[in-house]
Amino acid sequence: MQPTSCAPGRGTRGRQIAGRAALVRTGPFPYRQEWKGLVATMEQTLRLHRHQPGTLVCLDRYLHQRTGGMIGSLSHLVRAGAISAILDGSEQLTQELLDAIKLDHAAESATRSGWQPSAAGSRQRLAVFGKSIRCLVSSCRTTTTTSARSS
Repeated sequence: MQPTSCAPGRGTRGRQIAGRAALVRTGPFPYRQEWKGLVATMEQTLRLHRHQPGTLVCLDRYLHQRTGGMIGSLSHLVRAGAISAILDGSEQLTQELLDAIKLDHAAESATRSGWQPSAAGSRQRLAVFGKSIRCLVSSCRTTTTTSARSS
């Protein structure tokens, strides 16, 4: 049996597999509300003890640039980041930690031109932390304004 005989459409097994599946072509998510909602939903599933809610939402543009808008790459990045955070004891996701995660070839290729790993250091961490606080405060204002209008 040749290695290609299991490829979809080739050989007995390949034809069986191809007959059970439908090819659905997908592309990257554009950087719009759907992407932001996806990031927020993924963040809600995190169970890290020191993770500040809203951190990933504030990093949504970075996450989009880093993953090329691909859902599988985002899922891998968040999952691998959470595992690293548990193993190193920090129990929180930060851009610095996410920068250290290797992604799939397609995501790394798509982002070579736009994304550069952040420099390690306390000033960078403070900048990310400050950005998270500003983002959380502005989203709280938006929520409060929206809630006041709907009542």
